[in-house]
Amino acid sequence: MALPPIGAGTFVLTNCPFGPPNRPDVPGPVPHIAYCLGFRADVVPIQLMLAHTNSGMSRRGTRQLPHGVIEFDETAARVLNQSPFHLDLRCLARVPLSRDWLPRLTDARHRHGIVAWAGPDLPRRINQLMIGVAKHSPDNIEIRGVPDR
Repeated sequence: MALPPIGAGTFVLTNCPFGPPNRPDVPGPVPHIAYCLGFRADVVPIQLMLAHTNSGMSRRGTRQLPHGVIEFDETAARVLNQSPFHLDLRCLARVPLSRDWLPRLTDARHRHGIVAWAGPDLPRRINQLMIGVAKHSPDNIEIRGVPDR
């Protein structure tokens, strides 16, 4: 099987693990969209590093987004074939390139689960913010999914 074009800069339908009370190392119960930050090809199977998206994120009474969260309003989300959502770089998942984690991986009719490809400016913006979060607030980053090898 040729590998699908899932990689850095893609929004893809995943079974990313949910938070408590669900186990962080097993696929989540419901598919949802995540953003691919990159991948590791030096392990078998290949692993993707995904950032969670959330369409129902609460700001808990404040207008300010937490550091590491990007808001996509109606216009920005539409460009990415989505409805308004938040990308949370504080919640990541390391997942293998497999159908357990990517339910449409082998389905070419549905573009292997790829919802959208980010244009060149968005990945740069996301990477800069990710570096800032990792540098200044590493304890705020939660990594779910399979253990690092």
